[in-house]
Amino acid sequence: MKALNEWKALATEDPVVREYDHKYVEFFCNFAIHSDVLGGWIIFPIRFVCDRESTPFVKGTSIRGGYGHDLLCRTDADKFIIMDNGGSVPKITKKLAADVYLEIMSRRYSLKLETYSGIMKQIKRLDLFARRYGKYGVVRVWPGYFHKFPVLASYEEIAA
Repeated sequence: MKALNEWKALATEDPVVREYDHKYVEFFCNFAIHSDVLGGWIIFPIRFVCDRESTPFVKGTSIRGGYGHDLLCRTDADKFIIMDNGGSVPKITKKLAADVYLEIMSRRYSLKLETYSGIMKQIKRLDLFARRYGKYGVVRVWPGYFHKFPVLASYEEIAA
């Protein structure tokens, strides 16, 4: 796993996005997230449009995780991944995309836990655990979204 301080620096950087509506955003600058599960970097290109995080009931609590999951679920996601070892990108499956989503959520939530102490930290830990695995379960079984659009699909294509 990458050093915690390096991850904190990467995880606290916000991508520059344009909001289309209450749901969709478009990236205006390149952005990257490293995944140990994937063994490489997910590169979010300029003009990438996604819905942040759309799992029901607890959406919006891990937006970076949603970004990563959205990109990995696109038909040509392999073109936007740089492997650490310089090798070829593994086949992106629904399970692999969900596993990376879980990893990013775990890292982000560990940073959130640092702001709590005592019993509140334990309560928050349980809350975040339930959110993380609930969302993971939803994306593993939800039908109809995987490999539906290319990475650079337009807002009009996705929102239609």
